[in-house]
Amino acid sequence: MSLIIPENYKSNLNGRETEKAIKFIKDTFQHEIISALNLQRISAPLFVRPETGLNDNLNGVERPVSFDAPCIGGATLEIVHSLAKWKRMTLGRYGFNPGEGLYTDMNAIRRDEEVDNLHSMYVDQWDWEKIIAKEDRKEETLKEIVSGIFEVLRKTEDYVVSLYPEIDKKIPEKITFITAQELEDKYPLLTPKEREHAAAKEYGAIFLMKIGGELKSGEKIIEQTIATEMNISRAPIREAIRELAAQGIVEYIPKKGATVATLNKKSIEETYSLRALLEGMAVRLAIDNMTKEDIQTLTSLSKTMTESLKKQDVENFINCDVAFHSLICQRSNHSKLQKLIENFVLQTKLYMRMSKYNMLINSSLSIEYGVHDNLIELIKIKDKEKAENEMKNHIMNSGEVLINYLLKKDEI
Repeated sequence: MSLIIPENYKSNLNGRETEKAIKFIKDTFQHEIISALNLQRISAPLFVRPETGLNDNLNGVERPVSFDAPCIGGATLEIVHSLAKWKRMTLGRYGFNPGEGLYTDMNAIRRDEEVDNLHSMYVDQWDWEKIIAKEDRKEETLKEIVSGIFEVLRKTEDYVVSLYPEIDKKIPEKITFITAQELEDKYPLLTPKEREHAAAKEYGAIFLMKIGGELKSGEKIIEQTIATEMNISRAPIREAIRELAAQGIVEYIPKKGATVATLNKKSIEETYSLRALLEGMAVRLAIDNMTKEDIQTLTSLSKTMTESLKKQDVENFINCDVAFHSLICQRSNHSKLQKLIENFVLQTKLYMRMSKYNMLINSSLSIEYGVHDNLIELIKIKDKEKAENEMKNHIMNSGEVLINYLLKKDEI
């Protein structure tokens, strides 16, 4: 159980007053929602026969509470999980018309519920359903209904605060409508759940729309389409997707296929922290194997990177940066370490591209990449400890700069 009670929590009302307030809220909301949505109260069943098919089993694995009923010949009855099917059947059976609907008090027991501050095994909630004509099934209708419900919530809160002044108002003046893609665009480095929390904190109240479609970051990878465009068979495409999935660049879900991996703050931090550890080890191992020609190559690459930044030649900058780190990695003479680092370099290169390259000409990052010259000097004097620390700090700082830039610009 994940019930969390804040430290030093104290209710504004005592037990009896709390119960009175709950009753007042239910009565007030019920009265207001009837007129707002044109609903009629209909009594709902607490249990149904399983053979009727009316009991939704929610996610398909939750077990209903069942019992036998001697009064009907020992037949098995199930406590309801959901009234979704029952509501639709009742609207038809009772002859409701378009624009009309029903609401009910739903009580249920969900034995397999994961209980926390918002979820309980015992369900006591309102449930409603309304008939909407086919021509009215559009976004405008959705927003109109949601706005109506939100206004009822606001009115109910106003009534409660007037009766109990010690309770603070929480509901804002309006609700903000936002799509799942707009949410991802606005908070690209957060997980889906973190995006919802961030938006709710910023706007006060949100209604999230279009949650069933593919997001840009989760664009589906279709093997046949790629194979056709490249004029090759699907076999090498399938193998390439598996390799990308192993590297964390795409996400593969059985029976659903592969999608471009979602970019978020946590994944970037993990990638850069692991890369820092591995490349710190690599430069320590490489120092004794570096030749004068290698150091000249590193110096030339560092100089070219600086020139590329001045010219805003981002593609050349990325290529030189990868070559710089790859040479050090190769000189470690550690094949497994090299393979691991190559995977992480590929991921960080992807992050740069997904940021539309703009972060590379950011002044703070330009300054950060001057550290290559410091690293070269430490390699020259064979100071393994300082070179390792310099490499670790350089990569971690680069990750922080990337994250801060993307958070600031909201770019993916």
